[in-house]
Amino acid sequence: MTIKFGPAGLGGVKDAISNLEMYHELGLKACEIAFTYGIYIKKKEDALKIGKAAKKLGIKLSIHAPYWINLNSKDKGKIEKSKERILQCCEIGTYLNASKVVFHSGYYNGFEKEKSYENIKKAILEIQKIRKEIYPKACS
Repeated sequence: MTIKFGPAGLGGVKDAISNLEMYHELGLKACEIAFTYGIYIKKKEDALKIGKAAKKLGIKLSIHAPYWINLNSKDKGKIEKSKERILQCCEIGTYLNASKVVFHSGYYNGFEKEKSYENIKKAILEIQKIRKEIYPKACS
C-alpha cells in the first residue's frame, strides 16, 4: 500500500491549478478539497479542469463535505438537506475525479447510541443507492 501525503485545502477556483502545481513541486501526492463551509466549486467545467490538472500532476483528490451534515437529526428536513449536500459533493467529485468524500455523519442529538447508529446507517445506505444510480462513477 502506498501512503500519499498532501494538504487539506485547495484554495479558490482561480488558484486551484497553480496550488496543485505548487503541491506537485513540493512532492505532495494528495489534496483534500475542503468544502467544509460550503461547496465552492460550482461549475462542471471548473471541476473538470481542476481534476484534469490533478491527474496530470499525479495528485489524488478527495473531498471533505460541509460540516453542517447531520444524518441523525430529529428534523427530517435537515436529514434530507444533509443527503443533498453529500450527493452534491459526489457530483462535483465525479468531475474532479476525486476518490473519496469524507463527512461527519451526525451526533447523538438525544438518541441512544444504537438508535443513532441505525438512523445514520439507514441514511448512508439511501445515499449510496442514489449515488450508484445517478453517479455510478462517483467517489465512495
